[in-house]
Amino acid sequence: TAFKTGIFLLWLTSYSAWADNLVATADRTRISINETLNLTLSYDDQVDSRQIDFSALQQDFEILNNSTSSQVSIINGRQDVSTTWNLVLLPRRVGAAIIPSFQIEGNFSEAVSIEVSEAAAAGARSQPISVELIVNKDSIAVMEQLLITVRLIASSQVSNLSGDSLSIEGAETTLLNQSQFSDVVNGATWQINEWTYAVFANEATTLEIPGQLFSGIIGSTTRSIFDSFGGRGQRTLARSPEASVEVTAAPIGQYWFPASEVRIEEDWPDASAASDYRVGEPITRNISIVAFGQKPETIPPLPEIADESFKIYADQPELISQTTEEHLAGVRSESAAIVPTRAGELRLPEIRIPWWDVEEMLWKEA
Repeated sequence: TAFKTGIFLLWLTSYSAWADNLVATADRTRISINETLNLTLSYDDQVDSRQIDFSALQQDFEILNNSTSSQVSIINGRQDVSTTWNLVLLPRRVGAAIIPSFQIEGNFSEAVSIEVSEAAAAGARSQPISVELIVNKDSIAVMEQLLITVRLIASSQVSNLSGDSLSIEGAETTLLNQSQFSDVVNGATWQINEWTYAVFANEATTLEIPGQLFSGIIGSTTRSIFDSFGGRGQRTLARSPEASVEVTAAPIGQYWFPASEVRIEEDWPDASAASDYRVGEPITRNISIVAFGQKPETIPPLPEIADESFKIYADQPELISQTTEEHLAGVRSESAAIVPTRAGELRLPEIRIPWWDVEEMLWKEA
């Protein structure tokens, strides 16, 4: 009971944050003391931009830039208006920082926690451009998520940056997040471009992560990421280090379903008409299995239910991929019509799905 209650509360918290009219989004939650982050505030109405009070924000951050825009869209005769604030923030100190909750007309955004670390070593900054490769694990199991971050560091004098996206033989690669920010080291400003990928290996092997080659132009005035070369200047190159990751085989005897978190969400669209349920008339039930750190194709189907009290007519499942900064989140959504064959109280059996927790290294059940 305690486990089920915890999942229910987690679902309510997630839904509440999504339903707010005022939403705060930071492009990163972990930065160094000399790095900037981008904060976006979105409100689903048009308001005076001065209604937002940023004084509390300035306790932990210096606001380097603040711009506001309004957007009006008309769809099927309905007019939607929104206001957006875009801020560039520089942390004031190392440690835990908070982007506080903001409020407009009784609507509150969620506070965001930011982790600020010491400044990066300046050794890599001796070249006009350099590339770092960050791999979160040196070994994984088949179908377990591996996170790889490619970080391109370029001097402010370098423009027309160009490079290929990550591709690894024997693995599926999905881009989770791309961010751009600046870093100040010894008074010099550096451009930082980061790409974070989720990587899945389908068989036991050694994944060879190739070096990623990037180019730039020193002295050109045009600055855009992944444009073809243009302008005049000297071409400079940099390649990321190579790396290898061992992939172990899946255990035998049980459906292999590794993830960092799994939960089941249930919805009854016809619940408002519960008192009008009749024998022979369908009742719709929607169930979604959400797996963090896993592809939707790996999520197992719901178990079949055999009961003479009702018949079940299931639709084709819908498989959805969503991305966060640190996870590919797979969603398997199944909808079914439940048709009672007798009157009285009907009981549907509970649904249990075993999964392997890659963080705690043990089997669990959702």
